[in-house]
Amino acid sequence: MIQRKRLQIVGLACLLGALSLHPAMSAFAAWTKVNGIYTDSSGTAIAGVAARGIDVSHWQQSINWDAVAADDIQFVMLGTRYNNAVDPFFQSNASKAAEAGLKVGAYIYSYATTTQMAEQEADFVLNLIKDYPISYPVVFDVESSEMSALSPSELSAVINAFCKKIRAAGYYPMVYANDYWLTNKIDMSSVNYDVWVAWYDVRHSYSNAAMWQATNSGSVSGISGNVDINFAYKDFSSLIPANQWRNIGGNWYYYKDYEMQKGWINDGNGWYYMGEDGTPRRGWMQLGGKYFHLDESSGKMTVGWFRDSSSSKWYYLKDDGALAYGWQQVDGKWFYLGTDGAMMTGWLKSGDTYYYMKSDGSMATGWLTIDGAWYYFNPNGELLRGWADIGGSRYFIGTDGKMTTGWKEIDRYWYYFGTDGKMAVGWRLVDGRYYYLDNEGKMKTGWQQIDGGWYFLSPEGKLRVGWQQIDGSWYYLGEDGKMRTGWQQVKGLWYYLGQDGKMLTGWQKIDNEYYYLYTDGRMLTGWLNDNTGNRYYMSTSSGRMIRGWRQIDNSWYYFNSSGHMVKGWLRENGKYYYLDPSTGVMASDCSRVIDNVTYTFDQNGVCQNETNSMSGVTTAEPGTASSGSGMGTPGSGNSEAGSGPSGISGQTSPGNSESSGSAGNSGAPGSSTGGSAPGSSGTSNAPGSSSGTGTARPGSGSSDSEDHYTIEPGLTGGPGR
Repeated sequence: MIQRKRLQIVGLACLLGALSLHPAMSAFAAWTKVNGIYTDSSGTAIAGVAARGIDVSHWQQSINWDAVAADDIQFVMLGTRYNNAVDPFFQSNASKAAEAGLKVGAYIYSYATTTQMAEQEADFVLNLIKDYPISYPVVFDVESSEMSALSPSELSAVINAFCKKIRAAGYYPMVYANDYWLTNKIDMSSVNYDVWVAWYDVRHSYSNAAMWQATNSGSVSGISGNVDINFAYKDFSSLIPANQWRNIGGNWYYYKDYEMQKGWINDGNGWYYMGEDGTPRRGWMQLGGKYFHLDESSGKMTVGWFRDSSSSKWYYLKDDGALAYGWQQVDGKWFYLGTDGAMMTGWLKSGDTYYYMKSDGSMATGWLTIDGAWYYFNPNGELLRGWADIGGSRYFIGTDGKMTTGWKEIDRYWYYFGTDGKMAVGWRLVDGRYYYLDNEGKMKTGWQQIDGGWYFLSPEGKLRVGWQQIDGSWYYLGEDGKMRTGWQQVKGLWYYLGQDGKMLTGWQKIDNEYYYLYTDGRMLTGWLNDNTGNRYYMSTSSGRMIRGWRQIDNSWYYFNSSGHMVKGWLRENGKYYYLDPSTGVMASDCSRVIDNVTYTFDQNGVCQNETNSMSGVTTAEPGTASSGSGMGTPGSGNSEAGSGPSGISGQTSPGNSESSGSAGNSGAPGSSTGGSAPGSSGTSNAPGSSSGTGTARPGSGSSDSEDHYTIEPGLTGGPGR
């Protein structure tokens, strides 16, 4: 490869020319394969060889490449320049060597002393090799006397400038130099490219070489004279793709099997049309009577929809790339393309039928909004009017084709159409109020039983909620509007509503327990007095009327089966107790003069004296404890663990004693039914089917001390009777 040296050996090459036309002689047994192993001039095996090749230029003149390929040569490196022009044998050698099956690389003997000169040499090489099947590295030959004057860092910069441009174009760059230059004249620490080392007859000392030029006196069939023999240590076929795009001089080229392609090509991602110069065509192209569009940037053939930036019009290119015209069905949609291929949009009229081509050009079917109004087109694209049953819903469409929304009176009935145009049925929230529309869409008023629950709707159709007085009776319609029955806690107060939903007042026996509901319906708790002088105690935790023993504010009391607080002497299970005639408090852990007799009572209230002289003794009645109250006797520490009004769950245990509290201020006897949208589950009888009328608005009474309340006597057969 060393050109000046080659000038010196031309004579020898001519003398040996005749020998090259014959099989290699024993004098040239070195650098050949013997028993499957390549050996050097000393007969030593060369390790790691992937392929054997040669490098040639104009010095070798005409070459028989078929003969070369048959002589165990797998690759050739071709010189590209001679006398500052293209090597006159390069084109012929590149084509014929590739045809003979050899891998083809290229090199340039460099004179560059600046990075700019190196880039110019790279451009020279690229402009030449782009038209040929280069399948091996492109090499920068570093050995000229001009380059010898550069410092190691300057020389490395020149090398990198060349190799960087070669790599950017899609080729595989490599550096050629001899052992001495690589060790002493080039800063190889800054060069990150493969090396082709030249060192003749003996092994090179440079490590990690990718290729070795082992001799310049080799002999190969088909070549007159000596030729450089090279050994590649890498399989470049795995490093250099056979099919790839390359950018050379700002133009893209596509190579398949290392050959530049022309005409239609497919790179695996799409089709391109490569001109005679190998570059991709772009824009509109007429070919064979058809129009095609090739991407303005990449040249890739357009398939499917395309928007021409110059006209802003849309076109459709079929699967073969040809421009489409007229009606076209694309992905299940219909489009109309004019005589120029441009997609049509907007209203289209055919006879008396209107169609609408949407902004994407597709023919409208189904619902479509146009200028803020909704229209419906049947599956054939025809515009509909009047009543329409669509998708299981009913709509009303005007004569102008626009869909109706909101309230609409039709044939003396009111209907409501949602913002989606669907005729509403069932519950509907409109402007913050609920309405109910039957299965025909008609708005309902008055009492309505819906999904097992009762609701009341005003004459305007609005759902009533909360406390409502209807036909003289009070009802509680929850936050969801459903009429409530049974126990209900409202704003911390308990009420009881009959099966017909009417609020109850006065004494009520519920689940075998007695409760007192004030005139405004709220359940009272604590001490109560009736107008006959009887005193009662209603559990502060559950509201139940207390019977039997009860510890209240650390004092013990006894209530008979009618709930009356007992005073004076009480006999129970053979024991005697004394209850203060004024307060009803049980005497305990004390002595007391009663009827001029001193009596002593232990800490449980049991009288310790003889009982013969006692008068006015009340005998405790069996079964006076409230059902499930867990009653005990004085001193047992027991008291009612209420669970809210009868049948209401969730009550917290009040502990071991009662606190008298204020009447009407209950604890948390139970949880109330939470409000939700109308239509939640629950059942009741028809409203108005039972007696009982509240005379005051629920919850309107005061919550003063118990002395404020004078209640009616107990029910017949119940408390106070």
